[in-house]
Amino acid sequence: MQYIEANSDTVTLASTAAHFGYHPVYLSKLLPKKTGRTFSEILLASRMRRAKLLLNQTDLPIEKIADMLGYGNSSNFYKAFRRYFGMSPRAYGKSGKKSIGSLRLEDESLP
Repeated sequence: MQYIEANSDTVTLASTAAHFGYHPVYLSKLLPKKTGRTFSEILLASRMRRAKLLLNQTDLPIEKIADMLGYGNSSNFYKAFRRYFGMSPRAYGKSGKKSIGSLRLEDESLP
């Protein structure tokens, strides 16, 4: 999990599998058994934790944050953030940056 967290801007299932010496198909089946979450779910949680941190602690433009998180375009980041937190990153920034701090607490620590 630390590898995914540390490399969430560029990591893929294939690169993670190669890093640990597994076949991607094997890893994609192993992760849900061990963590209860798929690779995509783990990666999304990692990116959203980092997005929340960057929105809270920096004045970076949302487009720059999207790029830093590995999103090819900011539109994909906006959609993912809205789906995950129920509000846009811009709305989150305008809300005082604290209103969703308690949401998704189960994602604060990786198994």
